[in-house]
Amino acid sequence: MAREISRIEPMLDEFRKLWEKYPDLRFGQLVCNIVPENQLFYVEDDIMLERIQDWEKNRR
Repeated sequence: MAREISRIEPMLDEFRKLWEKYPDLRFGQLVCNIVPENQLFYVEDDIMLERIQDWEKNRR
């Protein structure tokens, strides 16, 4: 069973918005701020999307 391709665009859109808001962060810094390195491999896409949104809410 393949993963739904429709999951990709919402994830990239949210990440793009966040990175544009904090352009001084490097890609790796932003990713590690959202999910610790040792957990990144195992995080499901829906959880990653939630973490991206939560990180932004907590930065305000």
